Amino acid sequence: MEEVKESVGDVKEIERLKELLHKADLEKRAKTAFIASLSYEVRTPINAILGMTSLLLNQKLSPKVEAMLEIIRKNSTNLMETVNNVLDLSNLESGKLTLEEHSFNFKTALKDIFSLYQSRAEKKRVGLSYDFDLSVPNWIIGDSSRLSQVFVNLLNTLLDTAKEEGFI
Repeated sequence: MEEVKESVGDVKEIERLKELLHKADLEKRAKTAFIASLSYEVRTPINAILGMTSLLLNQKLSPKVEAMLEIIRKNSTNLMETVNNVLDLSNLESGKLTLEEHSFNFKTALKDIFSLYQSRAEKKRVGLSYDFDLSVPNWIIGDSSRLSQVFVNLLNTLLDTAKEEGFI
């Protein structure tokens, strides 16, 4: 009789675990749908900012205004990449993440990223510079967005932890 009770208990436990698994799957799907929807809602205004900034940059502007618009363009692009990375995380969790593979100028990409952080470093009185070994090629094949995000995260962390009047 004890064996029957244990079997019934095991069956109930298996049913409970199946129900929990089903609930977790539904929650994961809801989260993925929410992130996809939110990403779309955030990308739309960012695209508007990028589009209007590009239109303005095609006008005759003073160097000061042009420099400010370039900062808006670069930071909006960075924000768009961050939103895309959130969506990518959701895709990674659902097994749908793919890496891009295209040719891009690595040195130019890194210079652009460093230029975004130059004023932040200056405000903190931290020296910010980089140097390329002669063996580093200009052009590489890979996922420029992912690589940019790595450097953005690295610079954010370094600037957050850098001591005033330090050097990165």
